[in-house]
Amino acid sequence: LIWLFTEFVKSSATGADTMCFYLLRQIIGGDVSRSNIDYIESLLKIFQEHKTWLFNYSFLTAAVVYIFLRLILDHSVPPLHHLMQREIDFSCSILRDKFTECLQIGRDLIRLLQAVAQIPVFNNLWKDIMNNPRSLSPHFTGISHLLTMRTSRKFLISRITPDMENKLVFLTSKVKLGHQKKYQEWFQKKYLSNPESHALLCDIIRFICGVIHPTNEILGSDIIPRWAVIGWLLQSCQNNATSANAKLTLFFDWICFQPGQENIMNIEPGILIMFHSTRSHITISATLLDFLCRIITSFCKQIETQIRLAVRNALQFVVEKRVLSSLSPLFDHQKLDKELKEMLQHNFPDFFTSDGSATPAATNSTTVTPKSGNESPPIDTAIDITATTEKSTTPTIIVSADSKGYGDDEEDAARFSDSDEEPSESNSKQEYSSNKYTFKPIQDPVIVEATATESDDVSPTIVENDRSFLALKELSLSDKSLQLLAALNEIRRDKAGKCETIDNLFKLLIDQHLPNDTLKKIATYLAQSLILDYRPGSHLLDEDKSDASVNKSLYTPHFAMIRNVLDANPTEKVILSKLLFYIKEAGERRLGYMVLFYTKANYNSVTMYEDYVEDLKQFDDKITLDECLSYDLRICGEDDRSVFSYILPSVLSQFKDTLNGRLEVIKTVVSYVDPMLLFEISRQIALNEYELLGNENMSQILLDSLNWDYYEQNTLWQLIHSEDPNTEVFMPLLAELSATDHPEASAGFVGAMKTIPPSAELIDRLFVLAKRDNTFLSCIFMHWSKHFPLEVVDGFIKIWENFKNHNTPFALQNRRKLLPMLMDCSNDATLNDYDTLSNLIDDGFNFDGDNVSVKRKHNEGDEDDDVVYVASSLSMSKMRGSKKRREDLS
Repeated sequence: LIWLFTEFVKSSATGADTMCFYLLRQIIGGDVSRSNIDYIESLLKIFQEHKTWLFNYSFLTAAVVYIFLRLILDHSVPPLHHLMQREIDFSCSILRDKFTECLQIGRDLIRLLQAVAQIPVFNNLWKDIMNNPRSLSPHFTGISHLLTMRTSRKFLISRITPDMENKLVFLTSKVKLGHQKKYQEWFQKKYLSNPESHALLCDIIRFICGVIHPTNEILGSDIIPRWAVIGWLLQSCQNNATSANAKLTLFFDWICFQPGQENIMNIEPGILIMFHSTRSHITISATLLDFLCRIITSFCKQIETQIRLAVRNALQFVVEKRVLSSLSPLFDHQKLDKELKEMLQHNFPDFFTSDGSATPAATNSTTVTPKSGNESPPIDTAIDITATTEKSTTPTIIVSADSKGYGDDEEDAARFSDSDEEPSESNSKQEYSSNKYTFKPIQDPVIVEATATESDDVSPTIVENDRSFLALKELSLSDKSLQLLAALNEIRRDKAGKCETIDNLFKLLIDQHLPNDTLKKIATYLAQSLILDYRPGSHLLDEDKSDASVNKSLYTPHFAMIRNVLDANPTEKVILSKLLFYIKEAGERRLGYMVLFYTKANYNSVTMYEDYVEDLKQFDDKITLDECLSYDLRICGEDDRSVFSYILPSVLSQFKDTLNGRLEVIKTVVSYVDPMLLFEISRQIALNEYELLGNENMSQILLDSLNWDYYEQNTLWQLIHSEDPNTEVFMPLLAELSATDHPEASAGFVGAMKTIPPSAELIDRLFVLAKRDNTFLSCIFMHWSKHFPLEVVDGFIKIWENFKNHNTPFALQNRRKLLPMLMDCSNDATLNDYDTLSNLIDDGFNFDGDNVSVKRKHNEGDEDDDVVYVASSLSMSKMRGSKKRREDLS
């Protein structure tokens, strides 16, 4: 499998990035067995040797850094120091070179870097993050910036193997509280039995908090709750270091909490462990509270105030969401020691009254007694919990009468695998049959999408309180506008419903004539909604790219926006184009190639894209058509090869003057074309429909291509052969070309030269400008001697005549322009540069007789004599003269 993946990478095969991610998931954290180490070394070698391929996929680059940063400490034992050092060098080099791409890891990048900060190279990197962030990326403003970015679930999933994911999903969705002991023992024996494997505890806790978000149905049932599973894992820690790391993982979203941006499900397990442990395991509650207070001051001194505020906001969010009606039962517990209570009061004064007691519960709420799944004490590995069969004496949980239970929002829906991606199907929500569950790969969850109508009365409260929507609430928008904006993020709305919502929203925005600041905030919200709709690795078109597939793909919010802009009258278009510009500025990078796809699908032409760029130029005069096309094609190639192959031929044909010779476009084309698309482009070029490379910039393109990978160089040379360029463009390449260092370019150059008849000037340049590497030069001359014998003889004769007659205008011009290095050389030195020429004449040409014959040497066993007879087209005097000059030269 590793060999197959290596070949896919070498050929830049479509889908190799997806295969890579699933191969990375097979790496077992905390496992130092020989098989796992060999597997890690094999993947690391591939990434080191094919960095150029890896850098074509920004998410995959970030995922590789995330995984290998996590593995470094697993390999700190002496026998694995060589592997550890390779991982350190590899991870640090990518972080330095591609820090902008690595930023998408989010806040967990800080957690991982802090774990390895004692290693010198990472210590230097940490200092740059703290003191000189702009040196890493112009868009990076410091650690505070990174801590506000939530880590995608895909990164958290990457450190859990699919088999382990199945077991954890089963445990948290099918096992009843009180019956979990045998499953926990089995899990511990299989995955956590070795001392090294306890490094995996942090990965599991982070996965449970950030990825496994049960539905309200599961939360209200007697299924073992997440906090109980995490409590058992915390009890499994065998040393203080592992315990501290596990607690940090549990509370990491607390210390990075951003109001209006976070999900209650990420912080719910931590507060419930502390709350339920107060009955019979007060030590656990006290330990976690003490850790939470101390981490505020010890995590990062420079941002201590920010962290303290974040934890306070997290606790406030817990109360607001009615996870706990009040913190009083926890903070005021009689068994907490005085010092801890003072520490709590110092760090969280907002939750204490003037007399030092914790704030009591709110009174305007409805009391709801939870199911036993939310009542039981935390798990102790030595205790078999049977609380499900007994009445609970714990305080009841208070839930506001008009609020939804946490978990109703789209972010809170049950998602167990690949949960950052929006589901592509529109059928029923995935359910796991309790009596037929088997350990099979977890399928993508499928969400129920009910068809929305114009009469739907959608409340803005259905949207998770993200900052962009809270900002909209502060604006003077109509209730209808807010309802439509909120409806875009409602989980029970299909794509057609979202398109209809976009249509209605754009009509309202046109009528309201909103100021630019308001449009910007609306655009930020829309951009976030569009980004959430995107499913990394998905394809907009089916493989056959049929008309039905194309038409089906047009029913998305992206195309609803584009349609409204392109179909608007001039007055309306100004407003909507401005909104589209702000959406693009807010980070929706796919908008441009979506315009290309939409115009190609509807009008079989992409020229309307030029109107789209002209509309954007109204708001930024630095925008140019060629730069927009280059950028959008590259993003399309990275995101969706099906769309790329669909639009590329039309784009190259209809924007042939704009894209001719643009290095960025050519690099994109050779990186992402598949064989079928390459044939189609080559066919169009051969039919003179357009030129992609052009003669003007081809010399520079050829020089730059020497550093490209195997597939890109071979693709480029196939395109060159299709264009039949001027021989002049190859001359600068000869000064750098080496068959040893540049085998792909050498093979391509030889192929190009075999189709061009030789001339004296070309032969002269080949000898003088090429490096002393006659491997491919000999091949070219032997081919010419077979297929162009007269031209070769004429060329050689003319070269000697020019050098013999130094004062002829041709010789003077030739030396002055092309061969300045020969001006100070003697005749003997000059002739010595033509050893190959002499050998070719001696070995391959026979000037005797009235006719000239050119013979190619044969190996033994050749059945034909393969003699090329050249008619006596040259004058006999010239031939005899050339023979005499050859004898004089000898």
